[in-house]
Amino acid sequence: WPPIHAVDLLADLQATAAIEPMLDLLVEVDIDTIIYTRLEQRLPEFGADVLEPALERLNHANAEGAESLLAVLAKLGIKDQRIFDAICEGFDDDLVLGSLQFGDYGDPAALPYIEDAIADFMPDFTRPHWRMDLKELLDAHERLGGVLDDELQDHVDEIDERWREHVARSERTAKVGRNDLCPCKSGK
Repeated sequence: WPPIHAVDLLADLQATAAIEPMLDLLVEVDIDTIIYTRLEQRLPEFGADVLEPALERLNHANAEGAESLLAVLAKLGIKDQRIFDAICEGFDDDLVLGSLQFGDYGDPAALPYIEDAIADFMPDFTRPHWRMDLKELLDAHERLGGVLDDELQDHVDEIDERWREHVARSERTAKVGRNDLCPCKSGK
């Protein structure tokens, strides 16, 4: 816990000398650790002082490191074309993560990207998290002030209808015994 408390203390003190070491640690640690979460939450509190060092590291980061840096840059509250362009590049690689970052960044200029992703979204009902992916795209669109036009809303409604039909078909065809695995493929 000492490193986690140190991150909090350094952020509370606005110790700008700690920004670069904190950014270095952010790109090195595993995303599933508490220290990662704390760094991602607290680094944006330094504001503009994070911008240049984070952008510099972004140029040399691996894919995971870039995602981490973009998460911080998106939450800085600073509109900078370099941040927007970097989020666009990340969005091309991962639509869901990119949409979250666009939502955090808060620039309605991202709406066409998200709308295209919603229009192209084709669910894979065999993946348990497909619905969450669509929800994240819709949530980012809404956070940026977007309103789905009739065509996009029809597409989303069609996906929901196809899902209901898929579930109904699965329920009709699945005869589950007392000790059988659930047909939803949860493994339970």
